[in-house]
Amino acid sequence: MAKICLVAILMLLFVSVYVVPALDWLGLDAGIFVLVNTDEDSAPSPLLNTLGMSIPFLYYNTPLYWEASLLFFNTQYQYSFETSAADAAGRPAFTPAEIEKANSLWVLGVLLDTRFGYMFELSDRIRLGGAGGLALVFRLPLIAFDDGAQYQPDAFAYFFTRFLYPEVELAFHWDILDDLGLSFTLRGLFPIFHIWDGENVSFADQLLIMGNLCVRIRLGVEPEGGPESIPEEITEGVPASES
Repeated sequence: MAKICLVAILMLLFVSVYVVPALDWLGLDAGIFVLVNTDEDSAPSPLLNTLGMSIPFLYYNTPLYWEASLLFFNTQYQYSFETSAADAAGRPAFTPAEIEKANSLWVLGVLLDTRFGYMFELSDRIRLGGAGGLALVFRLPLIAFDDGAQYQPDAFAYFFTRFLYPEVELAFHWDILDDLGLSFTLRGLFPIFHIWDGENVSFADQLLIMGNLCVRIRLGVEPEGGPESIPEEITEGVPASES
């Protein structure tokens, strides 16, 4: 697991060297997602809200883009020794719980992700895109109800090995004004950790299906070089040989 995380971080840093100079937008994000729960002995799949921000990095003069985002959410998990996902070693399973249910933990979620994709330009202001990437979903069980405090260490250990999510995205981008844009994305995040976690659950368990709305604000950073970056008033009246 440590090697996988190290490779992911190195890939992120490598890509950043090429895209950071092209930063020109900041996004404010709000959305909802379904946390798929296939355990019949616990709550239905919860529908959760997210808030956060994103930073799109664009490759100028190409349809390629790279985007990073930070989102926050919260929910409750219950602990049980009787569900189908319970650990054979005697440790409790953690599954989504009804709000204010006894024997539960309040969990703060932090989603960090990066996506690399391709844009199809439909007009000067409208684009469609598709992307793939990697998300890290950290779930922090911060508040325990009833006697849940004794299971918080188990909860931290449970979520620590279940945070890696490959993802895909479909995106719609609309530049309302030169300095203001709106984006809607539909994303699927896949719980690849089921390959090694040993739980007796469907692979779809803990799948995330997310819809996100983003208001994008231009930061005013323009690409370096080229005649496009020179204001017209500077070049007016200058002979072609001097401009």
